[in-house]
Amino acid sequence: MNMKKIFLIVVILLSISQLKSQIHFGDNAKTVEAILKFGRKYPQLSYANGKIEYISQCEKNRYALDLKKHISYCDYYIMDANEEYVCHLRQFENISIEELKHNFNEFYAGRIIANYYFDENFEIYYELYLADNKYATSRSKKVVLSNFNPKIRSQIEKKQVEVFNKQQKQLKLEQENQKRIKEKEDSIKSTVFDLKTNSYSTYKYFTHDLSLKIKKELSNNDSLSFPIISKSKLNKIRFTSAYNLHYGYLKHNRSIDFDYFENIVFISGNNEEIQSLKNVDLPLIYIDNYKVHTETKFENIKIDFVRGITKVKIKNGEIVFKKDLPDEDIQEIISRRLINEQNGLYIVKYEVSDILGEKDVIVITEQTKDIGIKILKGLAVIGLLLLAL
Repeated sequence: MNMKKIFLIVVILLSISQLKSQIHFGDNAKTVEAILKFGRKYPQLSYANGKIEYISQCEKNRYALDLKKHISYCDYYIMDANEEYVCHLRQFENISIEELKHNFNEFYAGRIIANYYFDENFEIYYELYLADNKYATSRSKKVVLSNFNPKIRSQIEKKQVEVFNKQQKQLKLEQENQKRIKEKEDSIKSTVFDLKTNSYSTYKYFTHDLSLKIKKELSNNDSLSFPIISKSKLNKIRFTSAYNLHYGYLKHNRSIDFDYFENIVFISGNNEEIQSLKNVDLPLIYIDNYKVHTETKFENIKIDFVRGITKVKIKNGEIVFKKDLPDEDIQEIISRRLINEQNGLYIVKYEVSDILGEKDVIVITEQTKDIGIKILKGLAVIGLLLLAL
């Protein structure tokens, strides 16, 4: 079928598709009129005995680009005595009845009985004829079996049964598919998924956020503040602990509800409660577009938070801790941060943390002079002056 024929069929059957989707046999006249007006049409109403007999609407000289010709036709929506829509006519002014039949034969192949053409469900039929005004005309009505002779009626019934069986088979397949989808959905939604395994990016974000909350809690702890540290004997303080952490949800056996749980087990270190480890906001994730509950575990996870004040001498890249020495592992970390500092003596405030694998280092330096050397130099000068006297 070439493009010219396809285009012609589309034009011929345009109102049929619109009728199927918008206007239905059995609609009252006012409904048909309203739908046509809503579609920016300008229908004409014809009356008989004070009732609407039919509604007409025409398209004149609609240019068909592929055919390189103008097509004109009129639609007639015919009502019964109760003003219910029962019949549709379309009359073409410049298409021959032969051309119309040829295109219907192609479009309705497999759905033709005698001189009737049927829609896919064999619920609406079409007839083609040359009207008294010499226009090729298509007429469509709802199938009423009693209006056909026994032979044709039998064939229609057979087709309707075939359609019904096909629809039932399709419906069964759709129901089975919906059942599988529902079973899959229920299975997924009732499962608790490991956060790290099923959404690593969400797991990393959750871990990072939790570590920041723990660090903030420790940073704001008065006992770990620099004013307190400066008054301590060692000028440093270290909070270090190890935990097993398990956060997750448990599903009720007989409902769709879940209960949140957390299991915080202290292993070693400073046995002090960390409030940020409690009531965490464990995220939900999506599995196959379904929002699901999660769980996550941290085995032997470390919380290490160090603050201190020390004195450092730097000479030609060599770093020597002179006073209030940090722990050896912390000295190495601080040294890497001071490697590019100029020669001199420094008071160094440091904060080093390793929380749930999230590491951070803050080093604040203040260059100073050795007061002891100044005093010795001052005494030497005084001694020389006394000798001169």
